[in-house]
Amino acid sequence: MQLRVRWHITPLEPPRVWRHCGQCGARRPFVSSGKFRSNAQKKRLDVWLIYRCAACGRTWTYPLFERRAVGEIDPRLFQAIAGNCAETARRYAFDVARLRSYADRVEPCEEIRVEKAVLGAHAACADGLVVALALAGPCALRLERLLARELALSRSALRELHERKALSVTPAGGKVLRLAVQDGQRVAIDLRALEASGLAAAIVAGAL
Repeated sequence: MQLRVRWHITPLEPPRVWRHCGQCGARRPFVSSGKFRSNAQKKRLDVWLIYRCAACGRTWTYPLFERRAVGEIDPRLFQAIAGNCAETARRYAFDVARLRSYADRVEPCEEIRVEKAVLGAHAACADGLVVALALAGPCALRLERLLARELALSRSALRELHERKALSVTPAGGKVLRLAVQDGQRVAIDLRALEASGLAAAIVAGAL
């Protein structure tokens, strides 16, 4: 019987945007300020999200709307922008696909919060563990670092389990443990293979 759990992973900070900084004279990471800037001309509106250079504080305005007719903008979105709504700013700051058009590189955050929920079976009678990963935003944390932190295992131990096929990841891949965590991944661990080492109970406790 398998113990099935879900880890809902939320990055704590938006991705950093690497661009040339005119003040520093070099490529630097820019971070979202969470604030908007707007400019209205007649019935047209320009809106930007303000970023700041992590080294010197110089601002870069990330364009969201350019010469957009005010009537084309959802009134709720218009109010959110006018009020510097943190959730709205966060949504734009996590739009990695769009950000890439304005950046040399987009660097997701490694700092995360993990919320865990049991989906099925009871820990006491489980002979296998399946962890389903759900991401609330792009994350740069490697899968092996996530598993090592939450299950209190060394990364070398995780790699050994993977080589022994006591640990598998779906979708699969030869170096999947060393790649960034992906939304929808499933990690399966054969707890029976760990009984002799005494690690099974500790892994289940970490998974919960």
